[in-house]
Amino acid sequence: MLNNHGNIVDTEGKILGRHKGIENFTVGQRKGIGISASMPLYVLKIDNINNQVVVGEHKFLKKRRLIAKELKLFSDRLPEKAKAKIRYNQLDAWCSIKTSDDDLMEVIFDEPQEAITPGQSIVFYGGKTVLGGAVIFEC
Repeated sequence: MLNNHGNIVDTEGKILGRHKGIENFTVGQRKGIGISASMPLYVLKIDNINNQVVVGEHKFLKKRRLIAKELKLFSDRLPEKAKAKIRYNQLDAWCSIKTSDDDLMEVIFDEPQEAITPGQSIVFYGGKTVLGGAVIFEC
C-alpha cells in the first residue's frame, strides 16, 4: 500500500501537521483538518505535486481571478461580461471574460469569490440562460 501521508502547511510553508492523504480535503474546508490553531483555519490549496495541504485564514479564500479551459458553449460565443457561478448553491456573480486561441480563458470577477477550486466547473449565464461552462484550471 502506498504511503500518501504529507504535510499540512501555512501560507509561508511552515509545517503545522501531517495528513493521511490529500484526497480527504477540499478547498474551503474548515472542520476535520486535524490541526489546532489559535484561529480558525481553512484549506486554501491542495498541492498535488508536493502532497501538501495549504491552510490559512478565511480572508485568503477569496479570489477574483481564475484561468479555465475546455470551454463548452451553448451559445454562439461568450460576451466579454457575463454572470458566472463556481458553486452550485452560490449566487451568480458578474465577471469579465477573456478567451484566447489556446483553449484557455481568464475570468475576473467584479467581487472576490470564495473557494475557487481547480478541477471544478465555472458556468456562465445570460439571465437565466446557460451560455456555457468550463473547467477551472488555476486560480
